[in-house]
Amino acid sequence: MEEIRAFLALRILGVIPPCRLTGHDLLLVLIKLAESQDSHTTLDTFFTTTQATHSHLGEWSSNVPAPA
Repeated sequence: MEEIRAFLALRILGVIPPCRLTGHDLLLVLIKLAESQDSHTTLDTFFTTTQATHSHLGEWSSNVPAPA
C-alpha cells in the first residue's frame, strides 16, 4: 500500500471535480482520501466499506452541491 498512496491520492482527487459532488459525496471522497494516506490502512480495509446507519432520512443530503 505504501507504494501506491500518492497514486491513490491523485486518482481520488482527479477523477471528479469536487464542485460536481453533493456535500455528502464530497465528504465520502475526503474520507477515502484520508484513509488512503493512513499508514495503518491495508488494501483490504481500503476497499471494504460498511453502510452507515441513520436514525432518520433527514440526515441525508439530496442533490445539495458542495460549497465552492
